This record gives sequence, structure tokens and C-alpha cells, in this order.
Amino acid sequence: MRCTGRAAGKTITLVLMMVLILFLIPMLYSPTIVAAGPEDFHYVGEVSPGSPNSTGFFILEIEAEPNSVMDASVRDLRIFNKEGRETGYTRLEAQESRESFIPLQIINKGSIQGTDQYSFTIKDIPAEGAEITIRLDKPEYLVKAHILGSNDNKKWQEIGVQTLYGINDSNNQFSLRGVEYSFLKFEFAQPKGENLSVFGAGYRSLKKDNLEVEYSSFPILQEENEKTTTLTLDLKYANQNSRTMKLITEEKGFYRRAYLEASNDGRQWRSVTSCYLYRGTDQGDESLSLEHPLTQARYLRVTLQNDDNQPVKFSQAQVGLVPVRLLVKDQADNGPFKIFWGNEQMAFPTYDAREVFLQSKIREDSLQILFLKSYSVNSQYKEAKLPLTERFPFLLPLALGLAVLVVGIIQFRSFKKMS
Repeated sequence: MRCTGRAAGKTITLVLMMVLILFLIPMLYSPTIVAAGPEDFHYVGEVSPGSPNSTGFFILEIEAEPNSVMDASVRDLRIFNKEGRETGYTRLEAQESRESFIPLQIINKGSIQGTDQYSFTIKDIPAEGAEITIRLDKPEYLVKAHILGSNDNKKWQEIGVQTLYGINDSNNQFSLRGVEYSFLKFEFAQPKGENLSVFGAGYRSLKKDNLEVEYSSFPILQEENEKTTTLTLDLKYANQNSRTMKLITEEKGFYRRAYLEASNDGRQWRSVTSCYLYRGTDQGDESLSLEHPLTQARYLRVTLQNDDNQPVKFSQAQVGLVPVRLLVKDQADNGPFKIFWGNEQMAFPTYDAREVFLQSKIREDSLQILFLKSYSVNSQYKEAKLPLTERFPFLLPLALGLAVLVVGIIQFRSFKKMS
């Protein structure tokens, strides 16, 4: 009985020690709990009050300079009105709202007998301006198609020449503005060793989306390497929101495969998209724009494959920038508003701003816009203490080592007595 009691006591002691260790380890790892007060944020900005309104909402637009030192998700941003009350917000997502892709009927498709030409006709062309997309049956191709128009599918009129391409599952679009024919015929020569045929056709309205894009011109750093040209743009601030780029050149008669990359530091680059940049000799047969998913970066880099062709000289680029906007749940005249941010330990806030706005009948374009143009380092900021394991890295290995040692000693003694 005595041995059994001692063994039970040692077992209980061992269990208690393990529970204590398991309790202490999370404490070593846990960061300091952060309260949302002015002293908890590294940066601060202020916006002046707007004119009186009764919507209960306004839009806060964050300009490039303060946005450059923010977390891209704005998870640690907090807004306080003149009464010191925290104000809820939600980010206005810059997402496309394109209309559905509308297919077009394809007729009379096939090779032209006795030639290397391929032909197909699309019918019921929309009367108003639209952008058409032609898809051929290969993942990658580039052909120059002659376009003819007709209203009866019998008498045809030459319209012009348009390049058709496919690259990485994307296809170029071209405008039908000014085209008033019910039928369009496309004819192109088969590339050597290939046998292309039409796969599909359709169009979208020219009103692609409701994104507000602001175009700005930027100089280009152009560098020539072996069979490639590299174009680098500095948008001046980190986390710049861009979604399109148009390159400016006076040259004609070129086709180049292009790859777009983005970076915030100019060292680590991530792939964004790829396409063909070209300008033919016929009017309207060109595409010098790179439309791409919304990208947050300071630097944009375009690499063009020259192969054995002479490089094309580009003078500048026009970049479509998208403003960073927050929908704020407060009266615009309740300012001045203090905006705080800069705390890595701050979690995402949970506000009901989005739900309340969606349930209301308020139109977004009716709201006032207040602009956060500058920022400063917060003089009240008190840096939060790091977790114990980061301040004293040796603590965790030491605690685990002691635990293993104690458990080993107890186990060794138990085994020795049993022997």
C-alpha cells in the first residue's frame, strides 16, 4: 500500500508539472493585449469636417503618401470623431462589375479552298459601341485578320486589319465603335505548320466597370538586355493601386510578347499578367495597353521579348490608379476625424457599417468625400512590449529543457526503485 501511495503521489506531481508547463508556454508566446487608444498607434492623420449632411455616412479617400505606410489590408486603422468616439468603417472594394459576356453566332467557318486562308463570319453585331473578343482553338496564337462588313451576307466592304491573339488563356479585345454592319467576316492566313480555327466570339459593353481610375504619367527606365527590353516604372509610393498601363511610343510595325511584374521594394518581384503589345501598319490595329488585376505596388516592370528584332523605344507610360476609399459610418460634419494606424498586433475590427449601408437606400455617389492627404508620427505612441519569447529567446528552450530534465529524473528514480 505504501509503494502504491508513493507512486500515486509521484504520478500526481508529474501531471501537475506537465499542466503547469502547458499553461506557461502559451503565456510565453502570447503578445501583449492591445487596447485601441491613441497611444497604441505609430501614425496619425486628420481630416477636416465636411458640410452638414443627414446620410450618416461619408467616404474617406486615403491618398498615396499615407497609404504608403499602411498595412495593405488597413486592418489596424482606427477612426475617432471629434467626441473621441471610435467610428466604424468598411473598405470600398475596387472590383470590376462587368456585364455578362454576350456570345455572338458564328457562321460559314472553314478553310478557303485552294489557299492557306481561313475564314469565318459572325452575325448580329450590336449596333452600339462594344468591344469584341475572338477566340481561336489554340491556347497561344497571333494572326493578322482582314475584316469585311456586310448587311446582307452577300456584298462585302473592306473594313481594315485587326490582330487576333491568345496568350495564357487571355485574348485581346478591340473596339467596334463606328461599325454599323450586321455581319463581320474575318480572314487570316494560317501560320506555318499550324491549323487554327475559330472557337468562339462575343462582346462586352464599353462600360466595363464602375471603378474610378485616375490616369497619371510616369517616366520609364528602359534597359536593353540580350533579346529583351525591360521597362521599369516608379510610382513614387508603396502600395499604389493600379489596374492598367498604356505605353507611349511613336514607332509602328512591331509585335512583342510582354510580361508585367510588380514590387514594393524593387528587389522581390511577383508576376501579374502577360500579353502582346503591338502596333500594325493599319489604323486601329494596335494594343499598347496592359489591363491587369488590381495591383498594390510601387514599382511596375514590363519585360518585352525582342527575339532578333530591334528594340522599340518607349517615351513614357500612363498608369490608371485606383483610389483607396473607406465607407465611414458617421456624419461628415462630426470632425475633425483622427485616423490612427501602425500596430502589427492589432486585429481586424468588426463593424456593422457595410450591413447598415446595404440595408439603406443611400447611393454611394451621393456621399461626401473627405481626403486624408498627409500623416505624422504619433507623439503619444508607446510601443507595445514584445512577447517574453521574443524579448528573451532563451526562456522557452530553457523551460522545456528543465521540464524534460525533471520528468527524466522522476522516471529514472521510479524505474530504479521498481528494479
